[in-house]
Amino acid sequence: MNMITQKSELVMVGAVVLIVVLVAGCLGSNGQKPNVDNTPVYCSVSLAPGQNMIINETQSNATICAKLNSSLSIMLGDYTRTGFNWAVTGTPGLKITDEGYTFYWYYPNWTPMTTLEASNYTGPSIQTGVNEWNVTMVNTGIQTMKGALIFPGAPPGAPINDRVFNLTIVVE
Repeated sequence: MNMITQKSELVMVGAVVLIVVLVAGCLGSNGQKPNVDNTPVYCSVSLAPGQNMIINETQSNATICAKLNSSLSIMLGDYTRTGFNWAVTGTPGLKITDEGYTFYWYYPNWTPMTTLEASNYTGPSIQTGVNEWNVTMVNTGIQTMKGALIFPGAPPGAPINDRVFNLTIVVE
């Protein structure tokens, strides 16, 4: 009877060690998340559950860690007045909604105008804007989003070299 108890205790200890090793291997360390190639992915920033983060062009090539069903707002400079548009794509684990664009008006010294001031102002002004997309994480894993500034009528996928936006999102 004593030998059976020792064997069952040994099996129990072995099972606990196996579970600990498997969990540690899946979670990685120092914020690492395994990807398909088993190379570590380091997150530039983490998105807390329920938090909405605004990402802009300066964060191109960033890696974001996010929880399932969390969301991001992507804001990229508007170039529609010059004939260029952003072409944005993402992996199936991302739901990308085009929120359109917002224009902002400034006096010549870059002091912002309210919408009412802009509608009544007849002097010289500066107008700039942003295109906005809402991105919701709908599947776990490593997801990617890409944006390229293109000119209508240009061959498909022909971006302006310095106007490409890439984002990697590790969804947990």
